[in-house]
Amino acid sequence: MLLTIQAGDILVFFIIQNNTFANLLAQNPSNEIGKLPLAYFSLDVLNPDGVDHFVGFQSTTDPFTQFGFEDLTGGGDADYDDIVYNVRPPLEAIPLALEPVILLPGIAGSEIVTTDTIDLSVDDGHGGTWEHTYSSGEKVWINPLRIAARGDDDYFDVLKFEADGRTPITTRLRTSNLVKRVAAVLKFYDKWVPFFESQGYELGTTLFEFPYDFRQDITTTAGELDAFVLDALRAASDGEEDPARWEVTRSISSATVWARL
Repeated sequence: MLLTIQAGDILVFFIIQNNTFANLLAQNPSNEIGKLPLAYFSLDVLNPDGVDHFVGFQSTTDPFTQFGFEDLTGGGDADYDDIVYNVRPPLEAIPLALEPVILLPGIAGSEIVTTDTIDLSVDDGHGGTWEHTYSSGEKVWINPLRIAARGDDDYFDVLKFEADGRTPITTRLRTSNLVKRVAAVLKFYDKWVPFFESQGYELGTTLFEFPYDFRQDITTTAGELDAFVLDALRAASDGEEDPARWEVTRSISSATVWARL
């Protein structure tokens, strides 16, 4: 039989366990464990025992790719030599698209910096007033020198919210990056990006960081994260604006969110 194969077609191979295809159709058409005969496929998701029965090898000395089947239920002796065949010329593996990953830090895991000079005068909470000038671009959180300083922690009063719990006492703050390390000795998220880059991910294309203002209401952060996920999906789909043409579906679960709580 002559079979015409088009570019992009997916071929699935199968083996009948010690029997014939005709008997499979007649005696076990649903291919159920507990009945005979059984068929095992080159796609493990089709196998009734859920085991991979098909392996492939690229020859290092000859121009072919070799495939082998294991016909025993559960993987048997795993010799994969019950049917062996070679394909010439050697097949090239198609790299799988990387699912976008969002790095989501835990609470207090995002840096907060000033966007402009802040001349702060605020109730210090212990009978006095805290007055201080914060320079533009100053990293307020996390500031190891201020944390280690003796005395009150009034320096961090700039992070306070008003009594309503929703309004910050200053709008001249923003999140910048994930907290990677503190004072060169305390390591937090410094290994995340290098690890994923070593696996083929690219920051801004398939790998994204989501620093967020951990002081604000979680519902606000949830809305920001939802918008961020959509932007990540667009970026991972080469800027495609039409969700129907995205390589991954539009949902919070479509981008892998790595969280450390």
